[in-house]
Formats: sequence, structure tokens, C-alpha cells
Amino acid sequence: DVRACVVSMLAESRRNERSIEEAVESVRTMSERVDASVQAAASELRSLIHLHMSALEERKRELLQRVDTIRQSKTKNLKAQAENLNAAKTKFAQ
Repeated sequence: DVRACVVSMLAESRRNERSIEEAVESVRTMSERVDASVQAAASELRSLIHLHMSALEERKRELLQRVDTIRQSKTKNLKAQAENLNAAKTKFAQ
């Protein structure tokens, strides 16, 4: 009777040990999956941010070019106005 009880307890102990080993392996597998998911998400995030930053840089270049074109146009118009005024002044002075 005692022997049967010890054998039964030993068998239960081995089952519990296997269950614990399986649980440890399951936790390790889930941890690896979480790490892989985090790395994939971080990579996607870096890629997306790089894409947006590149688009912003391109837009900045376009806008700066437009500003410079407007500056050149305004400067040209102001020079023409100054020349016209100087011509009118010269004509008036005669």
C-alpha cells in the first residue's frame, strides 16, 4: 500500500515536472514571438518615419524654390519700377 502510494506520487511528480517543462517552453516560444513582433513593428515604424521625412524634405525643397522664384520676380519688378521712376525723374528734370 505504501509502495503503491510512493509509485503514484512519483508518477504524479514526473507528470508535474513535464507540465512545468512544457509551460517553460511555451513561455520561451511566446517570448520569442513577442520579440519578433516588436522588431518587425520597430522596423516598419522606422521605415515609415524615413518615408515621411523624405517626403517632407522634398516638400521643403519645393517650397524654398517657390519662395526664391517669388523673390526673384519681386526683385525684378522693383528694379523695373526704380528704372521707370529714375527715367521719369530725369525727364521731369529737363
